[in-house]
Amino acid sequence: MKQFILKELVALVLITMLLISCNEKKSAQAQELPPAIETPATQDTAMEQQYNEQEQNYVPLMTVDDSQSPQNTGTEKSSKKFDIDFSKMNYTMMSAQIFDMMIEPESYIGKTVKFTGQFLSTFDEESRIRFYSILKYDATACCQTGLPFIWEGTHDFPEDYPEELSDIEICGTLQQKQINGMDFFYIDTKEIKRL
Repeated sequence: MKQFILKELVALVLITMLLISCNEKKSAQAQELPPAIETPATQDTAMEQQYNEQEQNYVPLMTVDDSQSPQNTGTEKSSKKFDIDFSKMNYTMMSAQIFDMMIEPESYIGKTVKFTGQFLSTFDEESRIRFYSILKYDATACCQTGLPFIWEGTHDFPEDYPEELSDIEICGTLQQKQINGMDFFYIDTKEIKRL
């Protein structure tokens, strides 16, 4: 019987020690727990703070500084700064930029541009005028965007012009004039560079 009581006493001591050690582990784990779950109010504050930090670091995709707008010589070097450099844009950005130019052309008149794409000419039977354009295709080559251009000086078509759909680069100034009673927005260039 003494042995039975001794066994019970040893079992009781072991159980007590286990309980004490478990409580110590729980209190240690409680100290390592992550901070309390965020409430909607603290989430809104955190999101507002993140938005403000992003807004402070905001860099616009494109800016135009009128005070430093370069004068067009038509023969700009590749190191020259352009107000709008289409050669560095993907198709989506280029399309959005050209759309904005068509909506508000007065905001772009006189701006210098660089455009790399394919040459295309079309002849309008009604007005008896040949139009020249530079086009850029999307990745699947099903859609294109571009701008018409006028090459300053006297040039004969097709002798002086690149082959249709050949790669070219033009640098020039955005201009607008009336053709047959309609506003015509175009790039005024002095040179066509064949690529």
